[in-house]
Amino acid sequence: MKLICYFILLFSFLFYQPLFSQGFAQIGTPMVDNDGLRMIALSDGHYITVGLSGGKAAMHRTDCRGNILATLEKQVFPGSAVLSDVIELPDGNLVAVGNAIIATPTDTLNRVYLVKTTPGLVEITSGHFLIQNKAAQGKSLVAGNSGALIILGEVESSGADFTDIFVQTVDAATLQPAGNPSIYNKGLDISGRIIKSADGQLLLSGHSIFGDPFDPLQKIYNVLWLIKINEAGVVQWETDIPQLLENNIGIASIAGVRQSNASGNFMLAGTLYSGMPSMEMDGFYALISPDGMVLDTAYASAPGKQQFYSLLSHQDNPGLFTMVGGGIEIQPGVPTLALAQAYEFMNTIFIAAATVDVANPVLLRDIQELDPGRFAYMGTLPDNAVDFSLTDIVIGTPQAVVGVVYQNCALAAVLNAPASAFQWYFEGQLIPNANQGVYFPTQPGIYALQVLDAKGCTGISDTFRVDKALAAFDFTATGLSVEFSNLSVDATQYQWNFGDGGTSVSTNPTHNYAAGGIYNVTLIAKTNCSPAFADTITQQVLVMSSSAEEPEWAAQTKLFPNPTTGKLILVTPFSVTEPAELFLCNMFGQVVLRQEVTGTFQTDIQELPSGVYTLSLRSGKALKTFPIVKK
Repeated sequence: MKLICYFILLFSFLFYQPLFSQGFAQIGTPMVDNDGLRMIALSDGHYITVGLSGGKAAMHRTDCRGNILATLEKQVFPGSAVLSDVIELPDGNLVAVGNAIIATPTDTLNRVYLVKTTPGLVEITSGHFLIQNKAAQGKSLVAGNSGALIILGEVESSGADFTDIFVQTVDAATLQPAGNPSIYNKGLDISGRIIKSADGQLLLSGHSIFGDPFDPLQKIYNVLWLIKINEAGVVQWETDIPQLLENNIGIASIAGVRQSNASGNFMLAGTLYSGMPSMEMDGFYALISPDGMVLDTAYASAPGKQQFYSLLSHQDNPGLFTMVGGGIEIQPGVPTLALAQAYEFMNTIFIAAATVDVANPVLLRDIQELDPGRFAYMGTLPDNAVDFSLTDIVIGTPQAVVGVVYQNCALAAVLNAPASAFQWYFEGQLIPNANQGVYFPTQPGIYALQVLDAKGCTGISDTFRVDKALAAFDFTATGLSVEFSNLSVDATQYQWNFGDGGTSVSTNPTHNYAAGGIYNVTLIAKTNCSPAFADTITQQVLVMSSSAEEPEWAAQTKLFPNPTTGKLILVTPFSVTEPAELFLCNMFGQVVLRQEVTGTFQTDIQELPSGVYTLSLRSGKALKTFPIVKK
């Protein structure tokens, strides 16, 4: 055996998150004990939970959104009743098994108790019986290859061991025994679950005690066991995992057995003493070959004692197993959530996770995988703040996982399961009639998609931003010729207007102007989608004549200081009746200042970045330029 061996696994699912599901149902009556013992996922995506409600056997049907669709409660006389397991028959009807104390003309004993219902939990029939005229209780059931039901449970022992294990075939129509039971004795026996193996045989799991459990000074054997039988009850093989312990350490428990889809090996899970000084019962896994040989064992140790109730073999990751349960006496009277995961690889067990969450008062009873990678859980939660032993059933269901992609002007759903309904949203508001898996946005903004999948689970995507094209350009002017560089983003079509009547649809055009001057150049960047996704930008472009002749007034024009830290003084001969036009351009040719000037003109460019600028002074068709250094 080995203690925790941490192994880096390439799988994306770690089951536990606080209230990790999207649909959530809480079932129960305040100050009444409501307990769930088993949950199954039906073929239509709904869930059936069985257990008890204030001494009555109870069945509940919920959907993937957490709605309670139907409840059936069965009262018996004179005692209580509980249902421990349930299966769905090929015709969609349900059969649940448990035990009930029922008065008959001959006895008032604990009896195996069965209830058959429609999918909507309308009772069809019920039945009860003793095993060999002794008190008994049903714990688990499967449908046999012949259509009969096969029940696993415990029967009162004729010796000093209190209980033995029984397997009983039951007629699915009458819910009464068909033939004699098979009895198995290993000590004080506690049955776990019965499942079918891949070859159609039956696997029984459980735990047993040898010795006196009432004497704290005695050592007792705790045994986890797995028995393979055929439908006639004949043992094919049996495997025991014994442990001799002091009585005060505790008693082992069984979570169940599952068969690996990858290797065909069986994983048996429960609790045993890990040998830690704190003398605590920890999660335990045993890997057993198809012929009953123990291949490996491993402990999943976590703080405090744990008890586990259910074991899952993952569909999405063959070889990965998760068992769920709760911590014991970690906080007196307060339930806590417990989880342990193991991975089988090359006939070896690697512990992937072992945790007890003392902040989460949910005792997990069962876990189901609805589809590969989508999980539901069932557990119990205290229903009041005074007596934590009175609980409600809680059911958490998975959400549909929704993604969104944008391609060819369309938003499209990306799903992990088929969907039956869609609804698109824009900026948080419902879009009328947008109820298909593909949507063509009519405007830029933030979109999201909500779906209802074929199993009745809902989900909503992360928000997805659809942006319009971004228009941008730069230019280089050489005399009267200007080369334009298109810097637009997410655009496929372009429309240029050069400000002198000239146009172009080229990506990076060159335009020749007839005369110098300032021109407003406009670029419209378009997509193949709605016109609402186009973008427009306009920039002023300074075009200077290539004439080398300097105008007569240039000699009378002075500019200082240059270089400058900000202040500029321009002395010109121009009057109010004959003003000149001043343009200050940065190194990219962009106009940062435009002004009519007469006489002496003063300005401050202190706020402009440092660099080289060009100041142009135009009067009529004549142009004079000054390079300026801004410090």
